[in-house]
Amino acid sequence: MEMLFYLILAALVLGGAIAFGLKLFNKLTNNGEQTNVANLIVNTRALKGSQGYGTSGANLIPQLIVTDGIPDGLTNSSGAIYNSWNGAVTVSSTGPAFVLTYNNIPQDSCVSLATKVAKTRAYSTKINSGTAVIGEVDSATASTNCSATTNTIAWTISQ
Repeated sequence: MEMLFYLILAALVLGGAIAFGLKLFNKLTNNGEQTNVANLIVNTRALKGSQGYGTSGANLIPQLIVTDGIPDGLTNSSGAIYNSWNGAVTVSSTGPAFVLTYNNIPQDSCVSLATKVAKTRAYSTKINSGTAVIGEVDSATASTNCSATTNTIAWTISQ
């Protein structure tokens, strides 16, 4: 009976450790993706010429690949870029600005990315089909708009 008690206790401790480890891994993934987004923004800004980022709708990923502007935390598969959740990452020109789009984001990670990336009025953040928010996205708005199992965030960067 005493041995059964210790086995149950050990199973509970192991289960708690696994659950904690998974939460910690998810936080690391969120932090890594925030870094990837920040690096993509910096590297894409380096592509800006006197006329902006080129023709509206132009795919900027090939230019980022050539200039070694794809962060190591993203997967490059034959010219297509993917995030940690196997969602497509796109960067396209609007002419004077560019749009960085992240797909297939889990709900909790969506809230984290939406609230942590855009901090200035140079950013417009659109979550799924919601209305774009200029500047910082508060957690209430992100929690409401990040309602799907997998989500899409599109940041329009104008500087």
